[in-house]
Amino acid sequence: MQFSSPNLPDSPPSVNRKEWALALLVGLAMVGITAVPYLLATLTAQPGTIFTGTLMNPEDSQTYFAKMLQGYDGRWLYTIVFTAEPHQPAFLGGFYFFLGHVARSTGLTIVTVWHLARAVSVLLLTTAVYGFTAFFVADRRTRLTGFLTAVFGAGLGWLLFLLNQPYWLDAFPVDFKMPEAHLFSPASPFRTSSSAPPCCWPAFGRCCKPSPIKAARAVGPSPPSLPSSTSA
Repeated sequence: MQFSSPNLPDSPPSVNRKEWALALLVGLAMVGITAVPYLLATLTAQPGTIFTGTLMNPEDSQTYFAKMLQGYDGRWLYTIVFTAEPHQPAFLGGFYFFLGHVARSTGLTIVTVWHLARAVSVLLLTTAVYGFTAFFVADRRTRLTGFLTAVFGAGLGWLLFLLNQPYWLDAFPVDFKMPEAHLFSPASPFRTSSSAPPCCWPAFGRCCKPSPIKAARAVGPSPPSLPSSTSA
């Protein structure tokens, strides 16, 4: 009996330029869709009031702005501005300090840099998700279906607010409790969870690169054929 070795691929499925362009177009659409609520909030601000630039998760967002403001002042160590207790500054949330330094060097406002960074992270997120999908799926139609499902298939609980109905089946949408579980939800308030996957993608691609030599060793050589038995 002979055992045949499986057909081991030498490299993951390729992605052509049209596919990358499509992933970027989907990312641009995602940026535009998530920007609509911010635009409406800016245009409908009442006289004497100023839209702060955030819609969801204000508790965390204001701490991000606090880090950006301190970065704008030229600092890299964070001092908690929400407490009167004395404490030593520490390096915390360096990404937001970096955005504050970008605002300082470019002359842009904190809110403008915030939303520009949100747009860039969404574009990187969609391309990383498409690359991750293509790594495992060779058929282009199937990978496109999986990609669109991953990007737009969940995290749409905010649509209930259009109907003035924050609950569905007597439950609060899970994307407001755990936005990191989806891709669409963190793209709107710009959490670090939307920029983390693109940062992990290069390491993933390097660690998961198929190795035919190692795979062949794992399969092992084909066992020898058993001798046929003879009757006495």
